[in-house]
Amino acid sequence: MKRFVRLAIMLPAAFVLLVFAVANRHSVKVSLDPFGGAEAVGLSFSAPLFVVMIGAAMFGVLCGGVASWVAHGKYRKAARSARTETARLRAEAVSVRAQTAVTP
Repeated sequence: MKRFVRLAIMLPAAFVLLVFAVANRHSVKVSLDPFGGAEAVGLSFSAPLFVVMIGAAMFGVLCGGVASWVAHGKYRKAARSARTETARLRAEAVSVRAQTAVTP
């Protein structure tokens, strides 16, 4: 079932991406110089439009993932300390049980 749902989502998405890539094959100039104007040569490159759009989407997903990972750092730290405390308390409980089992 899980495989079917994955295929039901991925196949149409791949088809839409393929149609987008075929429809936007023309080359566009991308300038990374905000002050250079239309004739900026230094920080610019030419690429097909679909490469620019998909690259921008991938960069956005990557930036969002990093931001989410950084924002959830305090929760990961709390979980780490809770695991350490749990392990310490379990070890203490085992030692207390061993002491009470030996002493009648």
